[in-house]
Amino acid sequence: MTEKPDVDLDNLAPIGSKILFENDLVRIWEVYLEPGEHQGFHHHTNPYVVVAVDGGDNKITSIDGTERLTEEPPGHIVYQDRGQIHNLQNIGETHYRNRLIEIKVPTSKGVEGNGKGD
Repeated sequence: MTEKPDVDLDNLAPIGSKILFENDLVRIWEVYLEPGEHQGFHHHTNPYVVVAVDGGDNKITSIDGTERLTEEPPGHIVYQDRGQIHNLQNIGETHYRNRLIEIKVPTSKGVEGNGKGD
């Protein structure tokens, strides 16, 4: 574990590079990172599935400073629960691209989360 990062929880990054599709049930993001590029700290308010399109080597840094290295070949799929706040960095030598599918979770107040760190 490295030093705990200084994260402004009131100014988090969006979950992805752009929204490709959205309806009442899902929101689909494209995440695209050049070598060395960071997504920025962001908050996953919904559970989600990541499908690697152009795979790569990445580093995920959690808000507590924990680092995890990932190797995602094209077609790799992973499911994650909501609640994570982390940064994604492409540590590979080629670009990395995925499709991140947020599964909108109904709550008593409607659908949870807008994907912009709330």
